[in-house]
Amino acid sequence: MAGGDGGLALRLEVSRVHQVVRGLLALLCVRVAAGNGSHVVGLHELYSSRAPPTKGVAHLAALLDVYQPRSLRLPPGLGLDCSRDLDSFLVHLANSSEWAERMWDASGRYSSQLLWGNNFWLGSITQCQDLARLQYPPFQVHFFVTSLLINISVIPQARQVSLGVCLPSSCSASEVTSFLESSLPSGASVLRSRAVPDPDYSVWTQPALYLAGSIAAVATLLVLIASVVDVVTKRHKIAATTNKTTVQTGDTECNGNNLSYTSKGPDADDAMTNTPKENSTEPSKSIKLLLCFSAISNLKKLCNINSSEALACLHGFRVLSLVWVIAGHSCMFAYPFSDNKDFRRMVERDFLFQSISSGAFSVDTFFFISGILVAYVFRKAAVLPAASCFWGGVRRQAVHFAGVFSYRYCRLILPYVFVLVVNQVSALWLRHNSVFDSPTLDYYNCQHYWWRNLLFINTLFPVKDMCMIWSWYLANDMQFYTLAIILLMLSSRYLKVAAGSLMVLLVSSCVTTGFISLHSEHVPSIEEPLGQFDRLYDKPWTRLGPYVVGLLTGWLLHHLDCKLQLHKVITQLQHVLYYSADDVQVHFITLLKDYRTLAINDLYLLTLRKHFL
Repeated sequence: MAGGDGGLALRLEVSRVHQVVRGLLALLCVRVAAGNGSHVVGLHELYSSRAPPTKGVAHLAALLDVYQPRSLRLPPGLGLDCSRDLDSFLVHLANSSEWAERMWDASGRYSSQLLWGNNFWLGSITQCQDLARLQYPPFQVHFFVTSLLINISVIPQARQVSLGVCLPSSCSASEVTSFLESSLPSGASVLRSRAVPDPDYSVWTQPALYLAGSIAAVATLLVLIASVVDVVTKRHKIAATTNKTTVQTGDTECNGNNLSYTSKGPDADDAMTNTPKENSTEPSKSIKLLLCFSAISNLKKLCNINSSEALACLHGFRVLSLVWVIAGHSCMFAYPFSDNKDFRRMVERDFLFQSISSGAFSVDTFFFISGILVAYVFRKAAVLPAASCFWGGVRRQAVHFAGVFSYRYCRLILPYVFVLVVNQVSALWLRHNSVFDSPTLDYYNCQHYWWRNLLFINTLFPVKDMCMIWSWYLANDMQFYTLAIILLMLSSRYLKVAAGSLMVLLVSSCVTTGFISLHSEHVPSIEEPLGQFDRLYDKPWTRLGPYVVGLLTGWLLHHLDCKLQLHKVITQLQHVLYYSADDVQVHFITLLKDYRTLAINDLYLLTLRKHFL
């Protein structure tokens, strides 16, 4: 262990030289200041104005000793096998054996850029696993990832660092923790250690894996059978109509959008007729249900660009909003795993990057579109039969609501369950096999709180207990859809009551958002675009505004039959106002983030976010 003693002596000498240099500089400052007649500042006064450093690592150079096996001694309490293999590793490392040097080389250590956001000192798990082919180590090796909490005097907050080490596989995670604690400098501590991959974990023992496989197998089989039946049915139809002229009056969509939102609406005559067509070649209901899984028919509908939809402009909204969402989430999800996190501060100075930082508002566009389609389609196609009495009308409305709600629920729940199961399998696998710590707790939450997702109420609970955080939109949209159907049914008899209820909901959402922002002293910023996520971002009572505006817009489009005639000057003026408002919403927040008060912040939330989106 002479190398360790020599390093200690060298650091002591460097410390003495540093003290001498500081003394000489202080003396020089005193002489220069005295010669100029200015106030002489002593060395103690130079440092007294600074905040006292917190107890921790004095300088970054001390981090070089975080993992130095050559200076380590085995701590007491280790198991017999682990103690024997570690001792063999340390002895061969002192003798510069090739396999021991490779083990140390595969482990991580501090290199640079900690102050730039590099919190990953992982080394190479592949290099560690590759040692088995050398057949030199007298024991099996394994890779461990240890989470360290490092408190450095030059940083106001402690940093959590991931350290990867290649050590004997006979050691458990707790023994690795004890071994590493003996090498840490003052101000650093071990939070936890885990083996990667976890030898006690097997994906084949997970029931969710077989459930996901079964769902995927059944879905694949349905697609194959439906595609074959689709081809056979079309051939029979062609053969049956060789000498006849067939006039197609409309297609029946199997993707859930049975209510057309074209300007003409559904064909009432075709829907009311009960007379069977002569020599009809229409398939049975069971065949139609099976054909909903046909890959051929669905691909044709997805790739069809010849559309006469009155609301075709909404596709443009979807595309632009989708690009905005993808860009924002790409940066957001890559950020926790980057080794230069502080580079983000440089990028945020760019004016164009504010579009990414303000991506929290991109989802409001989808709520707006959903509100438009629900109101427009319902008013266009839903015709409720008249009732002879009040209670008869209530019963009919309740039956109609149950049918509409159950249809949407069944259409969403099957793929939702599949995604939940796949997410559970992948999250648990990554937890036990990835060198990175999971930024979410899906591996735990999805096992215990999956039922909240199936009921679409997961946004009513804290985000720390949420499975698939990104599914908050689907939960809110389902809740808004339920509320919208109730109000739209009410509007068929009591239009003023429904309209008044919508306005009350809109004002209540705005006031609630402003009150929460004021109470939590929340100021939107580029640095924290998703600040107050659990209070503001994912809660339905703060996200209801754009959906209500969409409902009102959809009702207006139906009332005007999508034929609002405006002068060209007014149209161009509307475009200018829209893009100006959008630019203000996206960029103005950063330009005034240092000067805006909470009152201006509330005004911003109550106006721009609710009305211009």
